[in-house]
Amino acid sequence: MVGIDSEELLGVAALVARLESETLASLEPSLTSRQYRLLRVIDQGQETATMIYENATISLAAISQSVDLLVQRGLLRRARAPEDGRRVILSLTDPGRAVLAEAAARMDTLAAHLIGAPAEQQVTELRQALRLLRERVVTLLRSREPSR
Repeated sequence: MVGIDSEELLGVAALVARLESETLASLEPSLTSRQYRLLRVIDQGQETATMIYENATISLAAISQSVDLLVQRGLLRRARAPEDGRRVILSLTDPGRAVLAEAAARMDTLAAHLIGAPAEQQVTELRQALRLLRERVVTLLRSREPSR
């Protein structure tokens, strides 16, 4: 790779993942990265496991397992859709909204510490680089799945 070796890129990714995990684990109740992301996408309107799966890079079984745990912990609720009793709608409970708000605030603080105070042009370039990297990671992950 031109200008960046694998350790440079993957080493930073591992360190950021560690910071994220430690930050989420310090919440009460604690969350995993996957649980945090599920709460976020449900809060943003992806209200069924199928909707989440269509935009995710994890299996429907993994989503289901995480949803089950979040329901047991009282952070999510399941309800039958009034127009179609076969569909299950997911929504955050009050404790789920509270822990998501706290988690998002801590993630924002973490991001601010990591990024510092760059110039506007640097922010634009970083966003473009991160968007491209994310697209490539998602493409690679999806290409490795048996079937979608």
